[in-house]
Amino acid sequence: MGFNLKEIFIENTEKELGIQFSLSFKTKMMKDNGGELTIENDGWFIFPFYDNSDRKRIKRTSNNITRETNLFYLDYNELQHYIAFANNGSGDYLLFNKNSSKPVYMFLHEKGIINQIANDFIELL
Repeated sequence: MGFNLKEIFIENTEKELGIQFSLSFKTKMMKDNGGELTIENDGWFIFPFYDNSDRKRIKRTSNNITRETNLFYLDYNELQHYIAFANNGSGDYLLFNKNSSKPVYMFLHEKGIINQIANDFIELL
């Protein structure tokens, strides 16, 4: 079971990464910080927002959106206008564009392509 999340932790990440997350994504994450999605029979792990309110939350959010996005940039420096918010454990990512966080994109690393898969995060729930 996931943890709820105070909005201040989302706001901190927005400032760090230079993005305004969509209301649908914020709402989901405030209810359950992290979690999983299934898209086309593939499991995706949603990165949590960093929450330093207690030791247990720090541990559970160590693989947070900021950290994982920065790791994504190490491999794909040319894609720094995207924010990585989930992966499938096989090198593929779900992304938001910093300019408009509503559309959701899928990055397939083996093909090196990015496709829009939803107009808003809520469509994936």
